[in-house]
Amino acid sequence: MDQFKRHVAYKVNVSQINNSSFVKQEDQWAPSYIPINDKQVSRVNLMGVVVAVEENGLVVDDGTGRIPLRSFDNSVPSGNIGDAINIIGRPREFNNEKYIVPEIVTKIDTAWLAVRKLEVPFVAEAPTESFSQESAVEENVAPERSVETPVQSNVAQESVSEVKQESPVENVNQGSPVQSDTMTQESEAVESEVVEESLEDPSTKIFNLIKKLDEGEGVDIDKLQSESQIETAEKIISNLLKEGEIFEIKPGRVKVLE
Repeated sequence: MDQFKRHVAYKVNVSQINNSSFVKQEDQWAPSYIPINDKQVSRVNLMGVVVAVEENGLVVDDGTGRIPLRSFDNSVPSGNIGDAINIIGRPREFNNEKYIVPEIVTKIDTAWLAVRKLEVPFVAEAPTESFSQESAVEENVAPERSVETPVQSNVAQESVSEVKQESPVENVNQGSPVQSDTMTQESEAVESEVVEESLEDPSTKIFNLIKKLDEGEGVDIDKLQSESQIETAEKIISNLLKEGEIFEIKPGRVKVLE
């Protein structure tokens, strides 16, 4: 008699599950699966944030989509809205809706969500002919959106710094009034702030504004559009949702995926 072997739990994201067809096996010993990159995935390893608590389970969002966790043996997984969790379970489908039957649900630090975003492309996506470890590392360490100091602002600061180094302001009159020095410093500070603000792209501004306005329950989209004063705010928010930078914690409220 063959020894029972537990199937591998592949690291995938919600989008890959929802966009794959579900294959139900007739043989009771052959597990049902979803095909992902030539793999028959019958067990998944998934990370996400709890965005809803239902009677028979939870709803999880990982930035690429949402999927329910459902249990039918009175062992409903515990979790609160906003919790980051790691799920190992089996993908299933009912009425054309995918869901996960959880085997193990563990609460994790939100920092692991960023790690998983880097892991999934290697595990779940088929490598191309030009794939190399070096190019893969470069792709995955591409600068992510900085919350406090956008890339554009760094460029502005470096440019201003270079100009100051090439053309230093010399103190010709040793006895010049202190007020003059103070005004010069204030002028430089204002100039730096104006340069940084002008070079901050709208997408980064929206992202940073969500972080600023979020008090734990996400930010109302209408308020975000009003506060940003950006005409294309709605389109930018939609793109950030598609890119997985933010997620909708509840209808009409968005939150940064940290």
